[in-house]
Amino acid sequence: MPSQIPEMVFFEVLNEPEVGAYRWSGIQQSVVEAIRQSAPQHTIIVTCGDYSNPDDLVRMPELAGSNYIVNFHYYQPHIFTHQGASWGERTG
Repeated sequence: MPSQIPEMVFFEVLNEPEVGAYRWSGIQQSVVEAIRQSAPQHTIIVTCGDYSNPDDLVRMPELAGSNYIVNFHYYQPHIFTHQGASWGERTG
């Protein structure tokens, strides 16, 4: 059973980091290295800075190693993706 654990548990570095792309790349690389020391076979979910904005994917540096899933969040049109939310933009 322990050999199946890497296929059952994925690590996500951080959901929607509130950090600029340049600063985030260094933070993320450090966290990925720490995860790899304890869980070398597990998949790691990584993202770009500025709330996982897809526009920043092109500026996201490659990470050392392999076994990653790249995550991004796309909220357009905002009025649809956040319908019913009690926070954020208000519309007419």
